[in-house]
Amino acid sequence: MLGILANTFRTATRMDLPPVRRPPHWPPAERFDTRAGAELEAHLTARRRF
Repeated sequence: MLGILANTFRTATRMDLPPVRRPPHWPPAERFDTRAGAELEAHLTARRRF
């Protein structure tokens, strides 16, 4: 029981290195790469007409 408490305390108070900047899992999407992006673009275009 004391070991679990000690491990938890060490984990919570650990002074680690700053987070590493890694590339994202997916590359940056193109403007019309997804259906949601195309629908958003159509919505914004329609709003500009009025």
